[in-house]
Amino acid sequence: MSCSPAAPSSDHPETMGNLHVDLQDHPRAGTALPLRVMTLVGDLDLASVPRLRSATDLALPADGTGGASDVVVDLASVEFIDSAGLGALLNTLRRTTKLGGRLALVGASEQAIRLFTMTGVNRVVSLHATLAEAIARGPGFGHSAAPRAALA
Repeated sequence: MSCSPAAPSSDHPETMGNLHVDLQDHPRAGTALPLRVMTLVGDLDLASVPRLRSATDLALPADGTGGASDVVVDLASVEFIDSAGLGALLNTLRRTTKLGGRLALVGASEQAIRLFTMTGVNRVVSLHATLAEAIARGPGFGHSAAPRAALA
């Protein structure tokens, strides 16, 4: 991988299958730990799950040396999520929680919002309409978002 675990960078995004993942850190007031943002572009499906898992490993090293615990996954440029993709997002949630952090999803399509609602993911992960909203509010729970189509 071209990014080091201690300092994710958008200078070297990686692509596998039909998914591009970009990692960025956003500073936060009141804490030295940044908010880690994983921006996904493409389809989150069986073919691209290894890419999200690799990005999750990079963003949230199991030994806790990654320098961040709260994660926002930006789905604004994801058109399709299948059950394997949902499983990969839940893996990211598990890793985030294990490190004492929280996970938020932003910019989800109508299809993704339906998937999150049908499976109950919306009860354990906060959903935000935009990345700016998630950064401003933090990845806390209890927020709901309209699908991105409703924002146009």
